[in-house]
Amino acid sequence: MFDKVFELIAKSTRFGFALAFAGTVFLAGNAYGWWPIKLPPENASYIIYATLLGYGILLAAGLANGFKIAYALLELLFLWLAKKRRERNVMDRLDELTPRQIAALWWISQNPTILIHGSIHQDPFKTLCAKGYLYATSEKAEAQGFKVHKQVFKKSSRLAERLPAHIVDQLPRQAAPWLAAF
Repeated sequence: MFDKVFELIAKSTRFGFALAFAGTVFLAGNAYGWWPIKLPPENASYIIYATLLGYGILLAAGLANGFKIAYALLELLFLWLAKKRRERNVMDRLDELTPRQIAALWWISQNPTILIHGSIHQDPFKTLCAKGYLYATSEKAEAQGFKVHKQVFKKSSRLAERLPAHIVDQLPRQAAPWLAAF
């Protein structure tokens, strides 16, 4: 329903501007004596109504555009808030990962100084990037470095709870789990 109203207002802004501009110029000229003939006030009332109609159309167009801009900004705000919420609760979603992916995250959390390299198109990096645990440094590169979500380091004890004890003890000293068959 509002789409039709916005469309009508958007199409009539030229008409509204023409009415407002012409009426303002004519009434200013009539008031300050720019024209050789001065209209009496009862005849000028029609021009005043047309001028007010033009300003009303322009005001409606401005409000409609303001509403559209506010709606678009509100939508961006909600998308930003959803992204922040998803990033904040990343370690609460460990049940979405396979044991191999959890082992990879455990290894990463226990080896913070080692740079993580791999392909965004291969597992476990594909899933870990999609879930928000890793961030790709380049979307186009086949082999690239990854940035690790800071919650992986802060809450690594949650990772250890989901792995068997022998893996928790032995895995950090071994080679990266995505290089070895798990």
